[in-house]
Amino acid sequence: MPSPGCADALSTAESPLPSYYFYDLNGKFVTRKDNDWFEVGGYLGRDVIGFDLEDEGNIDVGWGNRVVSGSYNRVLGETLMGTIMLSGSEYESTTDAYFFGTSVVVNNRLRDATLRGDLDWHGEGSHRVRTGFQASVFDFWYQQIFNKNETVGYGNRPYEFSLYADDQWRARTGTMLRLGLRSRYITEGDRFYLEPRLSASQVVGGGWRIKGAAGIYNQYLQLVATEGFSFGDFYVPIDETATPGRSVQVVLGGEYTPSLRYQMSIEGYYSDLKNLVTFNNSASPTLFVTTQKRS
Repeated sequence: MPSPGCADALSTAESPLPSYYFYDLNGKFVTRKDNDWFEVGGYLGRDVIGFDLEDEGNIDVGWGNRVVSGSYNRVLGETLMGTIMLSGSEYESTTDAYFFGTSVVVNNRLRDATLRGDLDWHGEGSHRVRTGFQASVFDFWYQQIFNKNETVGYGNRPYEFSLYADDQWRARTGTMLRLGLRSRYITEGDRFYLEPRLSASQVVGGGWRIKGAAGIYNQYLQLVATEGFSFGDFYVPIDETATPGRSVQVVLGGEYTPSLRYQMSIEGYYSDLKNLVTFNNSASPTLFVTTQKRS
């Protein structure tokens, strides 16, 4: 992990470098006894960079992620296993700048907490059925402060609930078929979606396999990209004033495996995109002041 002084030691008057350091920490603990096992993991990472503009001012930027998760797994029978998982994450970035006596502060944060449960059943023969649920809460916060006055203040806390099930079937003839369905309810805009999924493959001999997949997907989290560095990008949920993006995706391809050491694959895809959302950069920032929504 480099320290802030590393960049300073390399900096010269002819080639100035910003002060910069970062760190990444991660760990995982697993314990098992008979038919039960627990897993706990976490990640912590952060980057910090500073630009000294001498008499003109300075810019200090920091961004990073925090993730923690824990799961409990239990073998419920010869063909059934259950899993319950709780996880949380946070992305945060802060920009603190000072130019000619004027301060500019930008705070960007996205948190989420998720509870998930799964049942995995290996049926007699070649069927594998999986089903489960997921409940998530998101916490968005974005703020701009210019000369100690808040010009943008946005906060929102939507919830998402989903159920899913899929059946994977493998036949002795080299056929694999997987059918799935996911239902989602999102509190922001009071939206409900059904998203079917299908994938299939077939061995045709001579080391060849043909395969295909299709699915429907909906995207209600919108990335707002800034013109500067990527750490300034932020996400917002699409509210009732716009329709979330929707895509239908189809993939077809083939694989050739002449030996255990080599494999070649070729694929083609088709995407049908609807309701693409773009951000109105011409809108006045004052429109977003005091638009905080908390459930």
